[in-house]
Amino acid sequence: MKNIATQFREFFSAMGSKKNGQEIHSLENAGVSEKFNSLDSFIFLWKDCLKKMSVHTNDDISFSQYFTFGSDMNYIRKFVGKPVYAMGNHELNISILLYTVKIKGHNVNFELHFYDRKLFCINYTYNHLTSQERADIIQSLSEKYHVSSKDFKNSIIVDNYGNGLVIEEKGRLSINYLSPNSNVRYLAEAYPRYSKKAI
Repeated sequence: MKNIATQFREFFSAMGSKKNGQEIHSLENAGVSEKFNSLDSFIFLWKDCLKKMSVHTNDDISFSQYFTFGSDMNYIRKFVGKPVYAMGNHELNISILLYTVKIKGHNVNFELHFYDRKLFCINYTYNHLTSQERADIIQSLSEKYHVSSKDFKNSIIVDNYGNGLVIEEKGRLSINYLSPNSNVRYLAEAYPRYSKKAI
């Protein structure tokens, strides 16, 4: 029987890091080159979240039983394996690991965001969904956290620990797990409105 680390690595790495039999080596192939041209896309996600109305859930907002917010990047890579792409900004002390995975048959970009090598954000972006598939995913999250699916439109779902869940529907469906307790919150508040290259 395979150990947990092996199973986890196979799920996130072996299943997800290949496309049409070929390993993805570029952001262009992963479909996120514009998103990672600068850090604005996720810094402003944080800025926007601070302005959103919060909806409380008594259920812990979680994404893995193997690691949590604040987990070390090296520790997580032991489970997840080699990313499709890795990038970082030394000035802001932020690193991002990008994987491509399949979740229930859907192609998904899976991002792990680190500040000072500690996990502060996870993002799942579904590349191709029908309107019904999109509605089903949102409904499953609604049932998991016992909130209305309408709450995901303009709100951040917050648990008892202050962790947040935000859904973006700008073209592709994007699900973001955020840790407001991270120092990145203060970085986002002070972040100027001009582009900083991510790499």
